[in-house]
Amino acid sequence: MSINHLIRKKVIKLVRIISKTLLYLLILSIFGFFLQEFFWIETVDNVYAVEPDGTGTDSSLKEKIFSVQVASFPDEDKAFDLIEKLKIKGIASELYYQENEMGDESYLVLVGFYDSLDDAKEAAIRFQHAEKTVARIVLYDPGSLKKKPEADMAVISEEREEDKDEDEIEAESPEFSINGFIEFENFINTYTEQYLKDANVKNEIRNKLQVRYGFSDIYFFSTMNFYLVSSAFSDELAQDYFYSDESDISRNGRMTSENVEICLNELYLNYGKENYRLRVGNQIFRWGTADLTNPTSYFNPMDMRELIFKGEDEITIGIPSVSGMLFLEEYTFEVVFSPVHVASVFPSKDSYWDVDFGKTPMDFVIKQSGELEIDPENAGIGARLSTSRNGMDISISGYHGPDREAVLVPERIDAPVPNGAFLLTVQPEYSVASAVGFDFSKNFGDVVIQCETAYYFDKCGVVDQDLTDAEHMYFPFKTKKSQYLALSAGFNYFVPLDKIIEGHDGYTVLTVELALSKYFDDDIVPSFLGNLIALRLDDSYFDDRIKVSLSGLYEFASKGFIFWPSVDYDFQNGITLHLSYADISGSGTSSYEMDNVLYNFRKKDVIMLGVRYDY
Repeated sequence: MSINHLIRKKVIKLVRIISKTLLYLLILSIFGFFLQEFFWIETVDNVYAVEPDGTGTDSSLKEKIFSVQVASFPDEDKAFDLIEKLKIKGIASELYYQENEMGDESYLVLVGFYDSLDDAKEAAIRFQHAEKTVARIVLYDPGSLKKKPEADMAVISEEREEDKDEDEIEAESPEFSINGFIEFENFINTYTEQYLKDANVKNEIRNKLQVRYGFSDIYFFSTMNFYLVSSAFSDELAQDYFYSDESDISRNGRMTSENVEICLNELYLNYGKENYRLRVGNQIFRWGTADLTNPTSYFNPMDMRELIFKGEDEITIGIPSVSGMLFLEEYTFEVVFSPVHVASVFPSKDSYWDVDFGKTPMDFVIKQSGELEIDPENAGIGARLSTSRNGMDISISGYHGPDREAVLVPERIDAPVPNGAFLLTVQPEYSVASAVGFDFSKNFGDVVIQCETAYYFDKCGVVDQDLTDAEHMYFPFKTKKSQYLALSAGFNYFVPLDKIIEGHDGYTVLTVELALSKYFDDDIVPSFLGNLIALRLDDSYFDDRIKVSLSGLYEFASKGFIFWPSVDYDFQNGITLHLSYADISGSGTSSYEMDNVLYNFRKKDVIMLGVRYDY
């Protein structure tokens, strides 16, 4: 078979996958539209039919009815606090207020008024991308909005400064806040050739708790996740899902056992002033601009015990570190130092997400070790310089320290175990590496382009062997260092679906991202899930009560594909219901399928059910 023929086959298959995904996206959007049409809930604030009387009303609003609203408060002080925070970030906002039918006032933080809905949407998109939070487009009658005169605002600002000075003299009182959620999550395996009682693979209770205690400039912050699975109560329930083979305490304080786990990914002391910030403790550093993979996020290892199905707030592991951030006039400079290495976490043998080689007579176990010794030579240090120029966010970064990605080294192969399969033991190994990186993002109307890349001078990798020649195979596999390049590039398209489907409300975002990586030496085994393309569509209905997403991921090397639709219903009283399905597929063309990553998970398709209460 010629190379050209193989390339044509791959291109045709990729086109089919993309076409199928786009068809699902269209069906999902049409379904959401009809659902909203037949069960409409008004999402626009009340429009007051009050003629402007000129009293306290901004005359410039006479013809401008669309507004981008950041927040609404019953308390004027809270609204003013938000305006001050936005001002520090260079975002101009204004404070307005209006009365409802009961005579109660609500204070609105608005970032602009616009003649057309399109202009308002473009402004809202810019704000959402910059602040990573939701901004609403609201239709107001100008006569219902009132604005405090600038003189009054100046008096308020002066009074607050005086109050602040008095508080400093009298000693500021510490503030305590606590929030989080309790969640119950269930995984049901859909593989048909199994007993029904084996389909239930996970019943987990999770309590996420965030605590902040201290003052405005110095405070303690922690995020704790407490996990408990049903097998703690009964040996008959979900025995395929557990956290660890044995009890252990990791270097970042994660306490784990078979059925119970406590994670402290964020646990730090913060001290900051107007132009700098210092933190000491367990921290997560979200460097980079990409949505799926971040080559320039050098520090934090990953929790791979559920492949990619852990939540975004769980999959990244915090590390003990000291960080400092300096806020200059046009730049932000951050330095991070991590004195000890923390390893990634992999699924234990016989847990649900361990590797299943299918027809291959081989079992597979990954050791839960490999951390580098505590030594100054194994410490990690990195720096990042960021700025915004001509509407573009740009950063350059550098790093020297433990590579966050483990090299999975086949260590030995043992004689057949009782089930007749050979046992392959794999040792995660880490090494010190040096890298430089660059990332940027830019807004073009409804589209946000983002890209980041990292170049490693000396990244470690496993030297490939001919796995069909058992006679000359040697263990452990050799490793060596090579130059390495990783790239992630893509875009977020804020789809103007209201122009296509009349009456559609909510934000529709299409995300496309391509991730590529390569060792410069051809005899090194490629990175795990190194080259892939991902698509994701997010949409919302009923004033954000219903949120739907449709995700697809194609991995080139293993010809694997994950199709992942999900829907959430938010009762807006703290309770949220979740339903999703993950379809995992891949091609197994050889007798040894270790390189066909997603194919080895083809029997692990799951329905994921969850209920969460935020407090």
